[in-house]
Amino acid sequence: MAARIRHERAGRPLEHRQSPAVRGRPAQVRLPGAQPGRRCCRKRRDAGPVAVAGGPYTVAAGMPLQLDDGKSTSPTGAPLTYSWDLPDAQNPNTDVRPTITLNQPGLYLVSLTVSDGARRSVPDWAVITVVERPIAEQGGTVNAGRAIPVVFTVKGEYGMDAFSAPPVSVPSRADGSSTGPAVPAETPGNSALTRSGTGRYQWVWKTDKAWAGTTRTLVLKLKDGTEHRVVYQFR
Repeated sequence: MAARIRHERAGRPLEHRQSPAVRGRPAQVRLPGAQPGRRCCRKRRDAGPVAVAGGPYTVAAGMPLQLDDGKSTSPTGAPLTYSWDLPDAQNPNTDVRPTITLNQPGLYLVSLTVSDGARRSVPDWAVITVVERPIAEQGGTVNAGRAIPVVFTVKGEYGMDAFSAPPVSVPSRADGSSTGPAVPAETPGNSALTRSGTGRYQWVWKTDKAWAGTTRTLVLKLKDGTEHRVVYQFR
């Protein structure tokens, strides 16, 4: 017959039954409401790896951006492997800090998943904001003879007639100061001014192989009354 054990708890008696020991096993205590064969608690499972995609990021169109995942962790300290889901990429990128270039302004999403070899994290998402690259920053060192796309924004609506004067290029120093007369800036083949959204345009400049080793400034005069000077060094 099971022995009855009484305890005092908060001023009230608490009763439970204690079964006698069987074949050397310790006696089992059954609490009121407990189900036979059920454990009262479970062992806590260790947390898996955590991915941190960083961000939010902001970058100018056409400029390289390095993503940073330096805060991803594994509770066991095991080495992590990485899987980035990037815009326009066919396959995941497995670099720790991949570099990407986005040419169109807008909002983009990237996700990162990490694995410690035993478990895989849930994806972490980050937003990339790509802004219009200021036209004055679109210069730099380029190959002579190549076609250079120039992107700019005009305040107002001018249809396909955004220039107030034909574009010209001027031989210059690195600071943009002129060293010679201006010549018409040509476009390659049948290329023309294109528009991608209100006030946003792209114009392609055909350069000359003979300009290698020189510097020229491209001058754009727009219908909104602004003038933009972009310095290119040719190699």
